[in-house]
Amino acid sequence: LVKRHVKSGDFEFKHVLVRDALYDSLLSSPRSELHLKVANAIERRGATRITEVAETLAYHFSQSARHDKGFRYCALAGRKCLDIYSLEESERYFRKALSLLGAAPKCADDQAMATVVANLLEVLYLRGDLLGLQEIAESYIPRLQALGDTPQLVFALWFHCMLLEHRCDFSAAEIRAKL
Repeated sequence: LVKRHVKSGDFEFKHVLVRDALYDSLLSSPRSELHLKVANAIERRGATRITEVAETLAYHFSQSARHDKGFRYCALAGRKCLDIYSLEESERYFRKALSLLGAAPKCADDQAMATVVANLLEVLYLRGDLLGLQEIAESYIPRLQALGDTPQLVFALWFHCMLLEHRCDFSAAEIRAKL
C-alpha cells in the first residue's frame, strides 16, 4: 500500500485511490489528530524554511484543532501566492483563513485579521471579481474602522473606492474616499 519515493525518500501511497479510501474511513477526531501530528512534524523539520512549506502547513493545521496555526499558515501561504501572482490560490488561502476565524474567533488577533482582509481585497481587485470585493468590503470594513486608522483600513477603503468607481458610483466613491 505504501512505497518509498525514489528521489526524496518520503513515503507515499502506491495509488491515490488507496490513500483516499483509507483517509475517508477515519473518523473526524483521529483524522484531526493525524493532521496535527503531520503538521507538527513538518513544522519542526522545516523550521528554517517555513515559507517553503507554508501551503502544506496551512492544509494540515486547518484540518486539525489548531485554528490559530491554521490561520497563520493560510495567511502566509496566501501572501506567498499573491507575491507570485497566483491569484486563485491566494484567494483560496485568504478565504480559508477567514473561515477559520469565523469558526474560532480567537484564533487570530485584529491585526492579523485586518492584514488578511486587505490582502484578500487586493486579490479580488486584481482578479476583477467586483462582486466578491463588494461582499468582503461590506462585511469587514466596519470591523477595520473599529480598529482605528491602520494601513489595512487605508488599503481596504482604496479598493472599495476603486470598486465604486468601476461601477460608476462616483458620489459613493467620493464619500468613501473622505473617510
